[in-house]
Amino acid sequence: YIKVDSLLHVLPELRGTQLIDAYNQLAMANSLSNDEQSYEYASAALDLALKHNYPAGKARAYYSMAISQYVNDNFGDALALQLQSHRLYDSLNMHYEAGNILLQIAGIHAYTGAIELEAKYLQQAIAAFNKLEDTTAAVLSLIKLGHACLNTGDTIDALNEFYIALHLSELI
Repeated sequence: YIKVDSLLHVLPELRGTQLIDAYNQLAMANSLSNDEQSYEYASAALDLALKHNYPAGKARAYYSMAISQYVNDNFGDALALQLQSHRLYDSLNMHYEAGNILLQIAGIHAYTGAIELEAKYLQQAIAAFNKLEDTTAAVLSLIKLGHACLNTGDTIDALNEFYIALHLSELI
């Protein structure tokens, strides 16, 4: 939960990475209710992150910009921004964030009907979450992969993914 009013109140006092983080928080807070405002905050965060050489701030800004593009059905732009965000998170060893971005990229591919690409990114997300030993996220990703297999008519692979998810869920 982001307290937008409080953040807007202290915004003029912030500098450097604190200002970048604040802009990114405002971008996220507005992402579903005011996509244009969200994009403006994310763009401001990106400009400052580039100026201050703050890769984590850049990654979050790209992520917020991608959400704005997705909300406006600009899936190509959303994917490009998500991939930039993923590369940065991965290079910073922020594997949880990178894994979540992979899930979102898979979701965009699912929405656009590119099921094979959805499966590819789900497999990458599963690998990332397994590396982190995040069983819950891995199970969620396996279930999504099982549904992707069903959507391509591959019942055997779907059942296999569901079986693995069921087995892993016993460990939670």
